[in-house]
Amino acid sequence: MIIDALKGKYALPALLSRFKMAKSSYYYQQAVMNKPDKYLSQRAQITSIFHENRGIYGYRRIYLALKRKGIMLSEKIIRRIMKKKNWWFCARRNENIVRIWGNHTRSREHHFTRFPCKSAV
Repeated sequence: MIIDALKGKYALPALLSRFKMAKSSYYYQQAVMNKPDKYLSQRAQITSIFHENRGIYGYRRIYLALKRKGIMLSEKIIRRIMKKKNWWFCARRNENIVRIWGNHTRSREHHFTRFPCKSAV
């Protein structure tokens, strides 16, 4: 926070009044920032599962893999962790639908050039 950087040079009440911030809000933010990560071990598990499977697994498969290991974690939490790491899986299109449309000769490379995957693997 900017206030922490300037706290050595200026008095805290002056900084809080300058930034129009309540003292209770400042100390609340300090407490939140100093709190340890609640999902640190689960975050490491999710990272290892994601990289073991070459970034193909989405949150549903990661949820099932964690469940098989005996780790119960909400899908919402898994999605939140993956969103913070900017991981998302580009699902391939259903080939049956492409066949129904009549053009099933296109290669997979065409699909990936049209819909590039930006997942940080």
